[in-house]
Amino acid sequence: MQDIKAFIENANKMAKEDFIKDAPNILKKAKEVGFIKVVKEFPNINQMIRDKMAEFEVDEAINLIKQFMPLLFDAMKDVIETSEDLKDEIEEIEDTTVSMVIEDGDLAMSFIIKDGKFDFKMEALEEADLVFKMNKDIMRDMIIGNIDPIQSYMSGDIKAQGNLPKAMALRSIFNTLGDEFGFNFIG
Repeated sequence: MQDIKAFIENANKMAKEDFIKDAPNILKKAKEVGFIKVVKEFPNINQMIRDKMAEFEVDEAINLIKQFMPLLFDAMKDVIETSEDLKDEIEEIEDTTVSMVIEDGDLAMSFIIKDGKFDFKMEALEEADLVFKMNKDIMRDMIIGNIDPIQSYMSGDIKAQGNLPKAMALRSIFNTLGDEFGFNFIG
């Protein structure tokens, strides 16, 4: 935890190149400790990552997002598995798969609710009920908090194909997880 603490304390002063070089090792350590424990100990970590990522060029940010999101999704699974309220809510949701695809970048991710369990894959799934498509600039701006995903959808910057109402059943779960992690997932 000491390495993570030092990284967080120094992140704002770090040169972008040093942050990019050190972040993967810190993310690995956070995974070993358990990201939810790290978030509890350092509630500002997500905001720190977002603030630092705002300094990055789009491709640099996308590369960091590729490393960060699996860690975040694993932590989300842990939170769901340890929360009776979230487990109950997930069990009530019809099987649903939502994919997010970055059309001009090498990044896709999918959220899966199946048989009352939450899972994810770092790829687009053909059988997804809903596919959100966006460019990497929109993804970066969404992750760093510069844009609201709902407004971006309404303006056409994020396109949706599939069953939007079915996927919106996930909104309350993502809002609860967002509160837990200090991260606004869907606006």
